[in-house]
Amino acid sequence: MTDVTGVPFEVLSDVLSDPAAVLFGLEAEFNVVRVERTGPAAVKLIIEQAAREGPRPACGVFSAAVKERPVSRVKDLPASGQQVELWWRKRRLWCREVLCPRRAFIQTSAAVKPRARTTERPRDKIASAIAGSNRPVGCGG
Repeated sequence: MTDVTGVPFEVLSDVLSDPAAVLFGLEAEFNVVRVERTGPAAVKLIIEQAAREGPRPACGVFSAAVKERPVSRVKDLPASGQQVELWWRKRRLWCREVLCPRRAFIQTSAAVKPRARTTERPRDKIASAIAGSNRPVGCGG
């Protein structure tokens, strides 16, 4: 393989299965589906969870039967000097448990809490900044 400058490089599949996921700090749980440049210092990232199945929160039954693939925008930290527009392509799955009262559910992630619009990374960074400073933090004004 060669990079954009024509310099050859090798991706070791046993070390890095998804180099873009590593670059953007998503290697643990997500795969990067697509990266698009949207400006000189901005990229749009479309991600999805690596796991193709998930447990229904109410009953714990695992399912991989996809009902639909909604996409939602999630705010995240900049990466490598790039503003990141992060889009998560989720899996809405069917629960196969006959007695389950709610048949469809969306996969969840520890990186993004249910119904959250922000990943946990900015939240952790803000909490660390507050804990490490000796000043009060306010909304401005």
